[in-house]
Amino acid sequence: MMAERAVQLPPEVLQLIISHVSRLQVDGDISDDAFAFPASHIITRTLRSCLTVCKATTATSVEQLHLYCLHIDSPWRLRALIRSYDSQTPLPGRSLNATQLRRNASTSMFLKPFTLDTIDEASVVTSISQIFRILVKNLKRLIIDMPLRSYYPGEPRGQNLRMSLRKAFLSLSALEEFVSVRDELYLSTRIPSDYQIEPPVWAKWTKLRRLALYNLDLGEDWSEFIRNLPHLQTIMLTRADFEDGRHLPCHTWPSTLHIGIVNTFRDHSKSHQEGLNRPVPEPFSGSSTIQRHCSTAGWTDRSKPELPALYYICVDGRSLVKQDRSGQRGQPSSISQGRSSNNWAAHDLRGTFNDIQVCQEWVKQRALRGDLWPDSSPI
Repeated sequence: MMAERAVQLPPEVLQLIISHVSRLQVDGDISDDAFAFPASHIITRTLRSCLTVCKATTATSVEQLHLYCLHIDSPWRLRALIRSYDSQTPLPGRSLNATQLRRNASTSMFLKPFTLDTIDEASVVTSISQIFRILVKNLKRLIIDMPLRSYYPGEPRGQNLRMSLRKAFLSLSALEEFVSVRDELYLSTRIPSDYQIEPPVWAKWTKLRRLALYNLDLGEDWSEFIRNLPHLQTIMLTRADFEDGRHLPCHTWPSTLHIGIVNTFRDHSKSHQEGLNRPVPEPFSGSSTIQRHCSTAGWTDRSKPELPALYYICVDGRSLVKQDRSGQRGQPSSISQGRSSNNWAAHDLRGTFNDIQVCQEWVKQRALRGDLWPDSSPI
């Protein structure tokens, strides 16, 4: 009896399969806009395995890893990424060498490089400057989780670090989507005064389409910066501070804007009880996109068509999604039942949760999943 011959797939078929790995619905809840899967995620592990299948799959695997898996959560990962762009090795079937291929594919990144709750790590600041110089023309989508408020303008120890970081972020002229998990991208180098206002870094990114900031101090100056961003479509404001404590100063903003106001149920309720003209949404269940949930819950304020669309988004500890060791997500908990099967943080589920941590984690998770934004237009 003749031995059966092994079936050999053409290289083009293998490459096509690998290019679709990142779109697999392995946990049932990946948006087409998702990016930056962590190293432990099954998609990242699969793509790494494909690197060594054969020479024909190497280039496609490298490209897909840099497209969808730049989840940089430590100093050594950042240094390793920087070193990866030094390779001039030719790749089979590609006119580009390894460095050119990696740079062209590196359009999206999650960046959390500091080891502690401080920017007082000069080597990390240097690495951030290096990676931004490498990707200045390529990086379009960026999520950062950095302790930028650990030093303030005027503090001698952190001043040089702040200036270096500000210069590095200012260079990112190609950015179209930006999320700052912990703050408003706080990179001021001067103490604010009535006579000298230092523009925020993001105000210089003229290609920006989506912007998400934490605890931004909203005032008339900020409104001017918004009006000067011609392509801006969506703003997500998490636990923002309004200038007079009452109203969002959006009467002069473009009517095409989508604005999400993110907070916990407790703080939304507090604003309502203090007489502020804001609705009190139900806690977000995590079971649908923001656009759909806002529409069905009636949170969208479109009574005045000349004003931007407002979305009031309410989150709490029970709406967060558990991460297991494999990097896959658990199912969203049921808010309507008043209890949760997830143990994201035990104290959060008792009604005494930390509003700051809950909001920041919710924004980060949904940004990485690609469904943070009310608008659905792709970047």
